[in-house]
Amino acid sequence: MIYLAIFVVALVLFFGFLFLNSVEQKKGARILSGMRSALDARVARATGVVAHVDFSAFLWNLSKDVTGRLVHDIAHVSLIAVRSLERLLTRLVRFIRSRVHAPQVVEGKRSAFVETITYFKKTLRRSKETTEPEERVK
Repeated sequence: MIYLAIFVVALVLFFGFLFLNSVEQKKGARILSGMRSALDARVARATGVVAHVDFSAFLWNLSKDVTGRLVHDIAHVSLIAVRSLERLLTRLVRFIRSRVHAPQVVEGKRSAFVETITYFKKTLRRSKETTEPEERVK
């Protein structure tokens, strides 16, 4: 069905072109000559460009440029994401550190073991202080 529609459009355009040419020949003048001259100049320029441009090199260069730009944008977005995550984690660590307090020494009753060790250290220290320097050498 689509082929039939394309065929009908092509026939209408062809017969419209033939009708336009016959009307122009009878009048002896071109219809919309200024616009058609400008269109002819653009078509001639586009035809010259198409004939002389190496499209494979152009497309290769274009694909390299687009790929480079995409890689740059992806790297930039990932860097922004990492920096925002870093800021978030820094705030979290700062918050956690501010909440943790140093352990407090609770004054009160000590265990018997600690009392014994403390007594031993004190007596050891006193015995070292009372001994004479000559006795320490022996």
